[in-house]
Amino acid sequence: MHFITSNFNLIETNSAWSKLKKNDARIDTNFDNFFLSLSNEKIVRQYNSFHALIYLDDRNYKKIFKKIDSILKGNLRNNKFLLLKRLL
Repeated sequence: MHFITSNFNLIETNSAWSKLKKNDARIDTNFDNFFLSLSNEKIVRQYNSFHALIYLDDRNYKKIFKKIDSILKGNLRNNKFLLLKRLL
């Protein structure tokens, strides 16, 4: 089962994600909740895959990188990894 969260909108209410909801994916219902969700050991253990869609720009990238750095230092176990990809 997949868990999907983001920092940019309420993807749970967006109909574009409906197919994923039908195919064994849970969409986070909270706005800008990726950090709290990934820090929550119960959520991390409950799902096979955790996907965080993160929007970065000149105004928020320092804040987001600090959050990601704290996750990497403390909360991710050895069987997890982080992939960052820049979309233009």
